[in-house]
Amino acid sequence: MSSTMYVQPIASHEEYPERLLLRDGDDQWYLWSGDGQDIEPIPADLAAWVLDRPEMRMLPRPHMWFELSCLPLNPALVSDR
Repeated sequence: MSSTMYVQPIASHEEYPERLLLRDGDDQWYLWSGDGQDIEPIPADLAAWVLDRPEMRMLPRPHMWFELSCLPLNPALVSDR
């Protein structure tokens, strides 16, 4: 069995697009802050509230699956290469 976790980005913050609302295959919701830290599990009712915020933008469907290590980071945290 694979220990790799995949999530679907569902919505992003208008000003900070690396901040995401995520869902996994078991319908657990998460917040991703874009700082390289762990995703934060949240209850479904909080996810619904976050989705209803005016600064959140739904991402287009179909929602693609991404490995956690592929989630975007805040550009200020990414070193110049």
